[in-house]
Amino acid sequence: MKNLNFFSRAVSIQKKLRNARRAAGQRTTPPSCSVLALGGCRSGKTAWAEMRALALAEALGEAELIYIATAEARDDDQRMRERIAKHQAGRDARWHTVEAPLDLPEALTSATEQKDGTRRMRVILIDCVTVWLSNLMAAGFSEEMILSRVDDLATLLARPAYPVFVVSNEVGLGVAPSTALGNVFRDIAGLANQRLVKCCGEVYFIVSGLAQKIKPMP
Repeated sequence: MKNLNFFSRAVSIQKKLRNARRAAGQRTTPPSCSVLALGGCRSGKTAWAEMRALALAEALGEAELIYIATAEARDDDQRMRERIAKHQAGRDARWHTVEAPLDLPEALTSATEQKDGTRRMRVILIDCVTVWLSNLMAAGFSEEMILSRVDDLATLLARPAYPVFVVSNEVGLGVAPSTALGNVFRDIAGLANQRLVKCCGEVYFIVSGLAQKIKPMP
């Protein structure tokens, strides 16, 4: 009987250890970590990043949510205005939106500042790097200048003050662009993503709404 009781206790301890390991493996993104969500157009990457950010904010005790949007609603782009309006309508009301079509690194820096002297936890989402790159190109920035700005962003993401989710398009898997400008943009976007991958703590590739973790390797 004593041996049976000892065996039962040993089994119980092993179950507890397995549950603890399983729980540790399922923990959400830790504080002060940058997470890059890559994917093609309409892959579900933004929805996935929003879901993860909301879950983390709740786990941290209703942390403040900041949404840095890079898209710009220009008068001559009806389609973009409609897309922005659709995103805004479907966004959780708890998000505080900051628009940063050009000055993304500065917007991220500002989002991490606590001007009222408090230290309330924040969760930040950037949507998206690809649109930001196209805005810089449209504003006349050279490839060298754009990648320099990407380096500024990467420096901030390497040591973020708060959790940051970053959305970016993987543009190199489809048909090659038919224009010289399109090829330049594809190359800049690819180089930018490579630089961001190096500095972010976690990287996921989203396909049809499903996320595959690619950094660190599962």
